Amino acid sequence: MIYVYIFVYSSIIGSFLHVFAQNFPQQKPFLFRRSHCDYCEKSLSYHQMIPIFSFFIQKGRTKCCKKKLSPLYIIQEISLPFLILLFYGLFKFEFMTSIHFIIFLFLYFFLLTDLYFLHVPNLMILLFLIIVCFYRFLYYSMILIIIQFIASLFVYSLFYFFVRKGFGLGDIKILIILGTALGFVNSYKIFFISLILALLAIGLAVLLQKFPRTKMIPFVPFLFLGYVCYLFLEAGIV
Repeated sequence: MIYVYIFVYSSIIGSFLHVFAQNFPQQKPFLFRRSHCDYCEKSLSYHQMIPIFSFFIQKGRTKCCKKKLSPLYIIQEISLPFLILLFYGLFKFEFMTSIHFIIFLFLYFFLLTDLYFLHVPNLMILLFLIIVCFYRFLYYSMILIIIQFIASLFVYSLFYFFVRKGFGLGDIKILIILGTALGFVNSYKIFFISLILALLAIGLAVLLQKFPRTKMIPFVPFLFLGYVCYLFLEAGIV
């Protein structure tokens, strides 16, 4: 039964993060208004907003104007519950401490904003940093936090200065916060794994001739996947 609860609540969280990511970067209100169709902007009924089920019941199309919904809807509604269930099934959240869960949700939000807008909102970056510093302050000395922050700031800023092409400033800010939260060495592990995944994905796209050379490729999704891989490595799963 616990798996059902986790799946349901994770789906709700994922759906909320998706709406948040679609509206916050554009400064659109979303908490106190009805959700609407992406095309005709008609208000949606409650049964049209049930995570996963609504997508399949409507056959991947809007009910009002019959236009095709973005596959991101169903991908994110399934992927987040699946990953959280996987974490629970493998190690009962014993390794997935509160700091890891905070990082996981923030990275997932940034993944969505990067996919939609190639943008990482500065206000959310600041909130992410504040929460991370507060959490670290509860368990570690302020001197250690400052050292980790300065080390991460120096190395990743230097990297951005010399290798700017292919990376956004938002990616670097996230890496600096990861270095502050987990330590520079661990953030570098995540960065290295992310780079490998990105290169593999781009290489495969080139082989399949699906790589648009003029289009920018969002890097935050690879950071998110790199972080997930890092969690499995640290937990001794792989």
